[in-house]
Amino acid sequence: MSEFIQLPVIWVSFIYTIVVNFFISLFLNINLMLGEGNLIKFISGKFYTPKEKELIFMFLDLRNSTTIAEKLGHS
Repeated sequence: MSEFIQLPVIWVSFIYTIVVNFFISLFLNINLMLGEGNLIKFISGKFYTPKEKELIFMFLDLRNSTTIAEKLGHS
C-alpha cells in the first residue's frame, strides 16, 4: 500500500503542472468571456459600482415611414 502513497517526483510534478494549467486556463477563459480586465474588477469588487447616467429616449412616428424605408432599401 505504501507504494501507491509515495509517488515518484516526476508524477508529482506532472500532476502539479496539470492542476496549475487547468486553473490558469480557467482564469483566462473567464476573463475572455467577461471582457478584458473585467474579471479582476469583479474579484476586487469594483465591477458593480453603480454609475448614474442621464439618458434621453425619443419615440418618433413618421407618416409614410414604410414607403420611405422601401425607397431607401437595405443599405
